[in-house]
Amino acid sequence: CFEQSAPEQPAPELSYVMTMLEKLRHEELSATDRLEADMLLHTVSAMQGRMLTEEEKNTLNDCLASILKLTAKYKL
Repeated sequence: CFEQSAPEQPAPELSYVMTMLEKLRHEELSATDRLEADMLLHTVSAMQGRMLTEEEKNTLNDCLASILKLTAKYKL
């Protein structure tokens, strides 16, 4: 009757990701890319150092893909 929830798992070490986001923020980004980088920084920093649900892990995965695209676009 009740949906079984997946156990929470600790977030991976995200210091490198935070470093890449800080580097992105110092680049001359377009307005939309700057807004996306700020949103990604906020989202990833909120996940750092705590247990993540399955949905949060999926969100983190999407964030990492977006960061990868931005770093490739700006050649970091």
